[in-house]
Amino acid sequence: MADRLIVRKVKQGLWQWRWATAALEWQTDTFYTGDINLLAEAAAGKPCWLLLDGREVITRHLDVGVKDRKLLPKLVPYQLEESIVSSIDALLFAYGPLENGQLNTAFVSQSEARASLAEIENLGADIEVLTADYLELNARNGWILVDDGDQLLVKLSSGLGFSCDKSAMQWYLDALFATLKTDEGQWRDDNLPPQIELVAGDRESLAALQSLLPEGLDWQTTVTLLEREGGFWDSLALNNKAILDFRTGALARKLPFAEWWKAWKLPAIATAIAFAAATGTAYGEWQKAKLINRFLFEDRDAIFRQVVPAGSITDPVKQLEAKLVKREQGASSNVVYLMSRIGPVIRDKNGLKLTGFRYALDSASVQLNVEAMDFALLEAVRAELAATGLIAEIKNSRVAGEIQQAQIRVAEQ
Repeated sequence: MADRLIVRKVKQGLWQWRWATAALEWQTDTFYTGDINLLAEAAAGKPCWLLLDGREVITRHLDVGVKDRKLLPKLVPYQLEESIVSSIDALLFAYGPLENGQLNTAFVSQSEARASLAEIENLGADIEVLTADYLELNARNGWILVDDGDQLLVKLSSGLGFSCDKSAMQWYLDALFATLKTDEGQWRDDNLPPQIELVAGDRESLAALQSLLPEGLDWQTTVTLLEREGGFWDSLALNNKAILDFRTGALARKLPFAEWWKAWKLPAIATAIAFAAATGTAYGEWQKAKLINRFLFEDRDAIFRQVVPAGSITDPVKQLEAKLVKREQGASSNVVYLMSRIGPVIRDKNGLKLTGFRYALDSASVQLNVEAMDFALLEAVRAELAATGLIAEIKNSRVAGEIQQAQIRVAEQ
């Protein structure tokens, strides 16, 4: 969680703001007050909590009798309709935790909330939470009453409270404490808070605030009364999550596509260029491989035609393998037969040397490589092989020094 800027709308055209750290502590001891132009310097591009003027926000505790939160937007506004002067269509509602069919709800003028939200969003700020100022007070174990200049802020419990002008605060407090008495005018101890904290800027203001409390109640025995010099900003709870948040439904946060695009624009362009280059290179390599493959197939077919001049070409490799197997099966005994006929003739010839031989499958013949001291011996060997009924012919001969070398081809008749 990052640092956040707490922005408070004091009144029309006037704002206050203060920085809080990710550890939910104040970053400095200072808060700032100014118009929208001064606020713009602090809020642009920053995560913010926007606190509406509490005098515009009303809270209520309701027994709705349902367990499904999805039903609240359809049920709560119409349950309050008879007690609200404004049209419910002109109001914006926020809902607290739903426990045993009961919850705290808040509502504000939809136009007022949208206008305040638009003012800060136009500065480029990211409004994470939209709530009322008094709802973020730290009430601890009871109530808190904060004298804040021209108004009084009161928080009664989690999600309940009010704010009013100072000129009307006596009337508001009298109405509040009246709800804690029976019809006979007796205090209902089960409704009294354990403690009430009074906060004002100086001792004189604290005394004036205490004078507004009703008489006839033993404050230190029945209710613990605390007094503290301070103000609004040092009375905030700095919650991790807002108790009641209007940033839902129609005012829910939108995904920051524009900010994401700013952050990823250059990497996306670089990636697109790299992808285009890689695609172009791959396409070029594919075309080159395609051309080489065509040449290889042409060479393969040409070689096949040297062996099989006619007929169709389906799978040249398999076709040649089949022919080779067929010829090997038919020629295996011919080699042995020819060598059995040739062996006795050349074995007893003095001066004749057999340097090698090769069997030719296509012609079913044996080629003998022989050496002798004179050509007459070579001719005598050929003639003797021919006399046995074989075809024998001297293919070529040459003289290497005093040695006669020749190749004699031998085959059956």
